Amino acid sequence: MIEARLTSEFQVSALIRAANEFGDSAMVIRKGDLTAGEIFINAFIKGESQRFYAKSPRSKDHIQWEERVLKDIDNKGFFSDYIAKLVKRDPDLWLIELNISDEQRLIRILALND
Repeated sequence: MIEARLTSEFQVSALIRAANEFGDSAMVIRKGDLTAGEIFINAFIKGESQRFYAKSPRSKDHIQWEERVLKDIDNKGFFSDYIAKLVKRDPDLWLIELNISDEQRLIRILALND
């Protein structure tokens, strides 16, 4: 039996709506497969402190956002190369950019989309 699952497009829309409802900004940088594309988040706190997130399975039935620590994330060339490698591996992926006013809001937005 196939389990029902939220589409990538729906999850991305939910992230963007959540950010907007908190008064923050969100945009799609790269649109992926509407149904099953993996979603990555490039998040900025107050436009500066950059963080990168991907969904990671915690158990068979639960998936949660997990921060990926990138040593040179602030280096635009490094970050672009990293994204290019991800796209080469999975051309269906989505990249979302969030600009959030504080860390607690980011945590709440990610929790809403678990």
